[in-house]
Amino acid sequence: MHEGLWLHSKITEESLEGDIFIGNTLVDMYVKQSLFEDALEVFRMMPNRDVITWTALIMGYGERGFGEEALLSLNQMRKEGVPPNDVTYLCSVKACSGSGSVDTGFEVHDQAFKEGFDQLTTIGNALVDMYAKCGSLLEAWDTFRRLHVRDIISWSALIAGYAHKGESKAAFHLFDAMKSEGIKPDSMVLLGVLNACNHSGLVLKGKDIFDTMEQVYGISPNVEHYNCMLDLIGRSGQLVDAMKWLEDMPFKPNFISWSTLLSACQKWSNVEFGKRAFDCAVKLDKSEISSYIIMSSIFLDAGMHEEAKKIDVMRANIPKLRIGEKVINMVQVVPDFSCIEKKDVFK
Repeated sequence: MHEGLWLHSKITEESLEGDIFIGNTLVDMYVKQSLFEDALEVFRMMPNRDVITWTALIMGYGERGFGEEALLSLNQMRKEGVPPNDVTYLCSVKACSGSGSVDTGFEVHDQAFKEGFDQLTTIGNALVDMYAKCGSLLEAWDTFRRLHVRDIISWSALIAGYAHKGESKAAFHLFDAMKSEGIKPDSMVLLGVLNACNHSGLVLKGKDIFDTMEQVYGISPNVEHYNCMLDLIGRSGQLVDAMKWLEDMPFKPNFISWSTLLSACQKWSNVEFGKRAFDCAVKLDKSEISSYIIMSSIFLDAGMHEEAKKIDVMRANIPKLRIGEKVINMVQVVPDFSCIEKKDVFK
């Protein structure tokens, strides 16, 4: 990144920022480095903007889940006489998906439909994923069934959407339908099916699917699959089995592993396992507030008020540096637009 900043300074010295190719390169560089305000500054300074310029800007909004801003940019580029291409629409849909803004997604979908882009597999898949993540399963299904070509990504997005909403029967039906069409499940599809088991408390079915991953589908479970099963077993109240599952994982348990067990301990009021899960979670991330809140709640439910107070004190004394680091990281990922009027973004 230092080389990029140095190069930008040289470009400024030579008054080359007006060159559309150079400007596009700078906008793209800053967007990919999460330096969005710098990208906007270069964008504003460009006397001419083409589809690459606008798409890079929309991609930046998409990576931050700013769906409305992406739609605003999409409309503005039209006003400036720049027609969107398939990549522009793909980035716009992903922006709506990240923000959970289904109304904005409808508008983008409508524009893509009018220009015939919605039948492209990449955009169709992104639309299915967007509707599924927003919980609009009817729209997700309708978009899915209209696709001329359905690939593994199409099926995976729809299965994950139904699983997330607890519609396990529909998720299993889609899984079987996908296989009947000759499409071999991949890692993400199987994670979606395991999540369907998780949301419905189907422990035995979940274990059966997990056990067949390598034998039948040739897919080695990763830490996400193990954590999903850990959650399923823990939610069912089988905490001894959950702890054994965690200890027998072929990976080193991550923060999500221990926090998943900790949540199960809260549900079933298990202080012993809860303390161990809390200690391990805190070792991996001392600044995650949720661990302290859950452990304090476990102690309170057990009538251990003094222990709960100790946890509350620990939470209050989280090292300031760690908190500061998180705040800094958040600022880098989600820039502050409070001082930027939407009407001024494109000036």
